[in-house]
Amino acid sequence: MGLSVWRFIISFLRQITRSTFKLAKSAVNSNKILHSLLYDVANIEQFETLGAHEKMLADCTRMDAYAAGISRAIHPGDVVVDLGCGTGILSMLAAKRNPKRIYAVDHSSIVELAERVAKYNSITCIDFVRTNSRTFFLDKKADVIVHEQMGAFLFDENMLENLMDLKRRILKPNGTIVPAKFELYLEPVCLKREYRVPLMWENNIHGVDYSSLKDDKLYRQLDFKRNRGNSVEIGKRTYYGSLEYYLCKPEPILTLDLNTLNSENDVAKSITCRKTIARRGAADGISIYFKTIFDDHTSFDTALESPKTSWAPPLFRIPRRVFDVDDVITLTLRMGNFCDVGSWTITLD
Repeated sequence: MGLSVWRFIISFLRQITRSTFKLAKSAVNSNKILHSLLYDVANIEQFETLGAHEKMLADCTRMDAYAAGISRAIHPGDVVVDLGCGTGILSMLAAKRNPKRIYAVDHSSIVELAERVAKYNSITCIDFVRTNSRTFFLDKKADVIVHEQMGAFLFDENMLENLMDLKRRILKPNGTIVPAKFELYLEPVCLKREYRVPLMWENNIHGVDYSSLKDDKLYRQLDFKRNRGNSVEIGKRTYYGSLEYYLCKPEPILTLDLNTLNSENDVAKSITCRKTIARRGAADGISIYFKTIFDDHTSFDTALESPKTSWAPPLFRIPRRVFDVDDVITLTLRMGNFCDVGSWTITLD
């Protein structure tokens, strides 16, 4: 066969493979059970890497807040469950409070390292259990669930589903989740020049003008694929030190308390808020971050202006727009699936 025939066959097979992959992906995303199973597999791979855990242990903001929050939330004689214990650090901090028993639950092999660290430190009140939390049961109800289930987008590590499941099955009616209170923020930001990444059609580099691509058909097709159909690009990481300033006074678009929440279905998946520009400037994107509240004395957040944490705050990219003081903008966040940020959309009007 000629070269052109082979090229046609290869191109055809690529199209078939791509279409099959898209159909399979769509089927998985639309099936809650399949999506959850695939997420669990990916989660194990992510958190079996030592680097991820070393990064979290080195996060002083995170560790200091957990040490303080746990010391006030756990009391002698408590039965404690550590959801997703990882290296076991939260269980071992809880052990300082003389609880009756701690069950450190994790579905990755890292739990075996945690058990060795506990043994080396002569901590004997912890049972390390390697299993998925949805298959974990207790004969008697627990007093406290401790966890660190927050992703960079707050919900993207399946926090709501995992904690609500354990709460229903193994927590006493008056039991406590630590931490339980969270705030989610969406804030338009102006970035320092060296951190700005304009959309392709916004560029004019030494007289080379890319603006013709704004309405170009091929560009729009590629842009749609990049954004998965969303109004803006999801999940671009920004860096601490990149912030010039926030254009509005930061206010949460969502607050929740897991201790009073009965189901993940009680959390709104579509949120609209109006914000007033407090400082004139150009918005390079919409920064998303969260605040974790342990009690009246202890909290931390992942805002770009706050002390650095192991969470890299995502940036929703938008075409650069200049706003004046007292301009009013409307932000709408829609979350198709809490733990799948590919299903999230954000619009700015």
